[in-house]
Amino acid sequence: MSDISPKTIEPFVGPIENDSDEPLKVEITNNPTVKVSEKRSFTTSQVFIQTTDPAAIVQANPNRHSLVILNTGTITVYLMNNRFGNPSTGFPLVAGASITMEHQDAVFGLAPNATGANNAILAIYTDNRK
Repeated sequence: MSDISPKTIEPFVGPIENDSDEPLKVEITNNPTVKVSEKRSFTTSQVFIQTTDPAAIVQANPNRHSLVILNTGTITVYLMNNRFGNPSTGFPLVAGASITMEHQDAVFGLAPNATGANNAILAIYTDNRK
């Protein structure tokens, strides 16, 4: 049988990763779980993607933790890291697919095959640090 008597734990010395200006709340419970929380919010939006001019799906945001992009349209959208990107080097997001990204840079999209009947609409969920 293992010893389950109380043990003295040495104090933690060192930084805890935190990209936010807000202090982290750290809770150590009786079980070996450490809970870290930070203030967050989220936003949702939709973007219609054009055929010739790359659309800004999201602007750069240093407070963004992650984002999910869902292609709710009927054709492939090519994701790029700048407005001057080329769909041939973009990331293809097929109709019905989604991608989760953890970065703060802007994301652009282009749908070269979009027409009135074949629309390209992206639903965006953004998780922001406060």
